[in-house]
Amino acid sequence: MAKWKKTSWDNEQQITFKSGQSFKIKKQLNDKEQHEGSWQVWVWSNDNDDWDWIDNFSPMWYAKENVMKLGDK
Repeated sequence: MAKWKKTSWDNEQQITFKSGQSFKIKKQLNDKEQHEGSWQVWVWSNDNDDWDWIDNFSPMWYAKENVMKLGDK
């Protein structure tokens, strides 16, 4: 089973599934660079060798739950 790995001091986390799909979650910051509980979900795109934004979810566990559903597809 795939496991989440912390990739920065800011609690950004990544996961890679057996299918090869990689996702990350990171804090959504407001205009004052403060985190108010929302998390951005990103997927790695091999087409452009960069992360593509999917959506924002709150709280973190719900963002991770949605990634797990996307990874099962």
